[in-house]
Amino acid sequence: MLGITLDGEERKQSALDFVARHELEFENLIGEPGVVAGYYQLITGSRWVGTPSFLIFAPDGELMAKQAGAVEVEIVENFITANTRQQ
Repeated sequence: MLGITLDGEERKQSALDFVARHELEFENLIGEPGVVAGYYQLITGSRWVGTPSFLIFAPDGELMAKQAGAVEVEIVENFITANTRQQ
């Protein structure tokens, strides 16, 4: 799990406060909105819609799913379980 905030350097402290207040236990990066939107479009082929947005990648880096808008944890977990490749 990796979080990306779009607060940019200008609002870095606000982002850090959010992470602390909500006790987020996964890594969070701070990005500039335009850069993140451009990267999203590059890797998904779709226009950036907004937050939250979710991207799920296979261990080999293949993009498996994308979703704009809130998603229940159970739905994400079920998707990962259903799409786990047996070795």
